[in-house]
Amino acid sequence: MGIAMWSLFPAVSLTGALLAAQFALCVLSTVRPARVSQWWLLGVLALAPLALVGGGTLSVPAYVLAVTLAWTAGQWRRAQHDRLVAETRRAVAEERARIAREVHDVVAHTVSVMVIQAGRNETTC
Repeated sequence: MGIAMWSLFPAVSLTGALLAAQFALCVLSTVRPARVSQWWLLGVLALAPLALVGGGTLSVPAYVLAVTLAWTAGQWRRAQHDRLVAETRRAVAEERARIAREVHDVVAHTVSVMVIQAGRNETTC
């Protein structure tokens, strides 16, 4: 099926394959660290000469720009996710600190009431 499509519509199926590679690169750069996805970026950029099959001389710079933008979009999404995780952790830490302060205040108040009551009991005995 794929070979038949390639023989009938070489430019269309090649364009689809290159778009799929760009989408895969975007997803990969979202879920993997930059040092890993950079190698994939270079691999997908190595396919740039294939863009000449489907179009003119502007197709290679357009392909390089599209691939770079796909990788950048994935990195932006990863940074956005990391920022959200950091904000969530900070909010959890702040809430834990607030609860700890409240518990400390309650325990301190209870202990002072116990000391006052014990002192009153000693004076009355």
